[in-house]
Formats: sequence, structure tokens, C-alpha cells
Amino acid sequence: MFKIIPVLLLILPMLGHAQEADRCPILPENSGVEWSYQEGPDFDLCYAIDASSKKDLFGVYTGFTPSFNPGTSTPVGDGIVAGQKIQWYSASGEHVDQFSRQTLLHVDQKILMHVWISADNETDSKHAEEVLAQMKFRP
Repeated sequence: MFKIIPVLLLILPMLGHAQEADRCPILPENSGVEWSYQEGPDFDLCYAIDASSKKDLFGVYTGFTPSFNPGTSTPVGDGIVAGQKIQWYSASGEHVDQFSRQTLLHVDQKILMHVWISADNETDSKHAEEVLAQMKFRP
């Protein structure tokens, strides 16, 4: 009986982490990207981390009141996120590179998804765009 307790103490944190990642969109298989999750009071934040370099590639905010408003940003090109055609806008903030961009999608009538690419080079930016295009929303 007492041997089971240490095993449970090791397994329970892993189960919590798996459940947290279940709040994030579905990444394509073999993408080389994994989620880092943070829960807010009424929103979810999912950070896509490149598995080999451990660098942030992109992030996804899912909630009711994102801080990004496309109406005040400059369009920089078209793209696809989760199979939906989108308009990319210039990114704003303290640490913005020429390869950074953001967009806003409607998941349903109330829930919005703010997606941003935080790549600092063209290779990472293209990788982020490829993963985002194939990413899927959870049902």
C-alpha cells in the first residue's frame, strides 16, 4: 500500500499537465511543437514551444476580451490559422521583430482567439505559420 503513494505522487502532476494542454488547440502530429499552458480567470493562454530549441514560436489567447484590436493595427498579409483564412497584422509590444505578427479569430459568437507569432527569424516564422495552418480547434 505504501509503495503506491510515491508512484501516485509522481503520476498526478503529469496528469494535471496533460489536462491543461487539453485546453489548447490540437497541434499537428510531428510538428516539433509542444504547449506550455497558463490559465487565467476567464481565459486560456497557450504558448507553442519548439521542442528542440525551447524557443517560443507562437501563442494563443482564448477568451472573451483579448487585448488586441485589429482595427488599430496595420495589415501585413494573409494567412491561415486552424484552416481559416485570416489577415495578419503587425505585432506591437516591447520585443517585436520583423517576423512577429498577430491576428484575431472568432471561435464562436462569444469566444475570441488572439494568435501571435513571436519568431525572431524567417525559418521560425515559416515553421509557426505551417503549424498554425494545420492546427485544429477542440470541439
